[in-house]
Amino acid sequence: RSIKAAKEEEEAARYRLILEASRYGDRAGFQSVWVPERHFTDMGSLYPNPSVLHAALARETSRIRLMAGSVVLPLHNPLRIAEEWAMVDNLSGGRVGLSVASGWNPNDFVLAPSSYEDRYARLYEGIATLRRLWGGERLTATPPVGAEVALRTYPTPVQRELPLWMTAARSP
Repeated sequence: RSIKAAKEEEEAARYRLILEASRYGDRAGFQSVWVPERHFTDMGSLYPNPSVLHAALARETSRIRLMAGSVVLPLHNPLRIAEEWAMVDNLSGGRVGLSVASGWNPNDFVLAPSSYEDRYARLYEGIATLRRLWGGERLTATPPVGAEVALRTYPTPVQRELPLWMTAARSP
């Protein structure tokens, strides 16, 4: 067996473990399963996008809460976060919750280089925007071609209000 085949088998087994543990937690009455957002490290290699993994867990479970711990808000457009997590909320029957973070690892910000220096301000602005979008409000934006447009995200989430926390990685 090749090293590459062994590595692929190990990666598949790691996702199987998450799926099996989540199914077990669902049956055993556990409250929630938390999945972080991690980029570009072996330690976090399973978790580049918690909404994708939680979409899979939504179909494998029926009761347990599906929590992002955390979404690095300054790396993403709040429109995209609202759309993705509303879809997971629908797939799960209204079981999602998000913890959002400002981010701390400069390497993560290769995804959004201009967001690093003012990441704390972007976090607070993004929280307000995310809450409005989740509630069905329209957001005014300007596409690269044409005039300003008012956008609403779809699908409509099952939960009226997004359960939301802020992750703190250092002293207030």
